Amino acid sequence: MKNKKLFVVLALVLIALVGGGVWFYHNQMTVPKGWVDRTLATEMSEPDNKLSNPFFLRFEKNQAYLVARANGSLNSKKSGLNQEIQRAFSKRGKDLPEAGEQVKLGRVKTEKIKNGYKIHTRKVTFILEEENTLMNQELLNKLEHLTEIYKSGHWGSDMPEDTRPQNLDPNSEENAIFYTLPTALDYQRNSNTLWKSATATFEDNETSFVFNPQEVVDKDFTEVQAALTRYSLALQKNKQTQIWIKLCQTLDNNFNGKVTDFFAYFDNDIQKVRHYMQVEKKKDFPYLSGKKLCNYWLYVMYQYTNLPLINTNQIYIATDRHIIRATHKLGLITDEEVENTKVQDYVIKAWIEALKGINYVPIDFQSALWLWARNGFKEEL
Repeated sequence: MKNKKLFVVLALVLIALVGGGVWFYHNQMTVPKGWVDRTLATEMSEPDNKLSNPFFLRFEKNQAYLVARANGSLNSKKSGLNQEIQRAFSKRGKDLPEAGEQVKLGRVKTEKIKNGYKIHTRKVTFILEEENTLMNQELLNKLEHLTEIYKSGHWGSDMPEDTRPQNLDPNSEENAIFYTLPTALDYQRNSNTLWKSATATFEDNETSFVFNPQEVVDKDFTEVQAALTRYSLALQKNKQTQIWIKLCQTLDNNFNGKVTDFFAYFDNDIQKVRHYMQVEKKKDFPYLSGKKLCNYWLYVMYQYTNLPLINTNQIYIATDRHIIRATHKLGLITDEEVENTKVQDYVIKAWIEALKGINYVPIDFQSALWLWARNGFKEEL
């Protein structure tokens, strides 16, 4: 009798386990969060759609369905994906689906890959690039959350460029030149101390002349050097003095010694300014024409001056070590790319691609990303 009761109990436990497993299997969410009960659509025609038909791809919790939006074309590209889709709709794999025809693709297994997902189903495997999927929304949610943290003052720190002389008019040439010349010295050093040194040099009547290009070009090298090193604005006293003087000569010889005239000459167009600096006259802008510093400077001019700039959406993200780390943390670049000498190119491209089709540009998140990385990624996203 006892054995019979034990058998019944074991049977009930087994039934519960099997039933629970079946329930879990049918209710487990294998589709990326945010995709459930959502539909993706291909373009209706070439050249944007290379498939046999335009399709809707619809997701449930762990299932996917493909629906033909319109009749297909026999002239479509003979790709592996096309063949898989045709086999899903037709046993022979030769008949094209008709408008409105639907096929259940089966259970979804999701694999995260760079810039998107690989979606495995029983019948078809899709690679969905991030710019074409709802994955963009996941990234955007994280970025907006970081921006909220930044604006709340949670990190308890301003950006380095917020250290500046008092009462500087953002419309003035003095403001524009203050944010231009020190930027060329902002490499392999602490940005906070750079701008503190720049402010001290600007506010000292004996050293402030270095922010007037027309005065700089009339001074002896040693005078300029002494002024730049008094508050450690120039750490490499010879090289960085030469950089400063060369930039002043460029402005004095071509743009009346004024940054505002420089921008006005190019219609305040970010693209024209960058092309001139990085392609046409690269040697006239030592260090400031570099990939990192040029974009950083354009970002600073956009953020801290009232210049009537146009095409500001073309300002790339400034790729210093903090931005590179934040980009990697968000999964926009790989471990291998972080170690590559072209990492700055990878970061710039990654942000352009990531925000394509979204009403933001990379520099909108520059400050938040920079502070997030500098503070050690302590905030959960």
